[in-house]
Amino acid sequence: MSSTVRIIRQGQWVGYAISLVIYFALVGLLSLADFAHPSVWAIFIFVSLMLILRNLVARSQRLGMGFVRKEQWDEAPPHFEESYASFSRRPWVGQWRVLTMLSPSTAD
Repeated sequence: MSSTVRIIRQGQWVGYAISLVIYFALVGLLSLADFAHPSVWAIFIFVSLMLILRNLVARSQRLGMGFVRKEQWDEAPPHFEESYASFSRRPWVGQWRVLTMLSPSTAD
């Protein structure tokens, strides 16, 4: 059963452009390294890195959102507070999220 809570994701075109540049850089590096099918490997590496980084860097945020989706309102705030504290200690992680988490979304 899907949640009634709407989740809004905001992307920014510059973030998508930077993601494409990273992808094509991976393709270029893999081509130079004589990989067979460098574009396929680049997709695999990019998506793997994206999933790993998002789960490591924004772990608390993702846990909090999981509780919101399940409408478990009492469980979510501690995770959001932990996420806020983490991003407050290192504001550059959120500001450069296109590089730190391979996420083209806005930091606001």
